[in-house]
Formats: sequence, structure tokens, C-alpha cells
Amino acid sequence: GRVEPGVLWFKRGIHKTYKALIQARPVVLMRDSNRDHEFGNEDKLHKGMFAINLHGASNTDKVGRSSAGCVVVKLLSWSKEFKELMAWIYGHDQKEFPCVILDHKSLSLFIGGMK
Repeated sequence: GRVEPGVLWFKRGIHKTYKALIQARPVVLMRDSNRDHEFGNEDKLHKGMFAINLHGASNTDKVGRSSAGCVVVKLLSWSKEFKELMAWIYGHDQKEFPCVILDHKSLSLFIGGMK
């Protein structure tokens, strides 16, 4: 699955064995219905709770299938930097945390509009 652009809401939780953020509210997800690892017109949108997490990477070269649907930060999950990020987030009283997902077209329009 692939999370569609929009605002995702996360809360504190555990991904596998380490601190991360877990899905707090329903998200819109596109499923790769024929499992060809490409998204097309035949693939449907679904809204719901899918155990979407925001977590660190297991390697920085490629996101594997086990992270399908998740938001993966390009920091190794065991790195000092990722642990510091989680400590900073966990250090706040806020119960839920927004994460904005943009598609590459929107992002390039935003960056291209900056002078």
C-alpha cells in the first residue's frame, strides 16, 4: 500500500521493538491490487486504520516491502539522530502529531515557486 498525500496523524508507540509513531486516525491508502509494485488506474483507494507507522529505516538504500504503507524517515532506526528525534517528540505533552505527505509534483511546484 501507499499512503496518499494529505495530513496523517500519529501518536507515540512502538514499531517492532523501538519507539516510533503509530497511526492515530484513519488514512487514505492506495493498494497495489495486482502486486506488480506499480500503482495504476485499477488500484483502489481505501480509508481506515492500517497500522501505518512513522519509523526509522532498516537501511538507507531502499525501503523494503515490510515497510509498505509506512512513513519511513531516512535515518537508521538505531541511529543517534533517530533516537534524538523520538526523544524530542516523546518529550512533549502533545498526544497526537501531524505529518504532511506531499506528492513529488506538489513538492516541485512549491520549491519551484520559491525565489
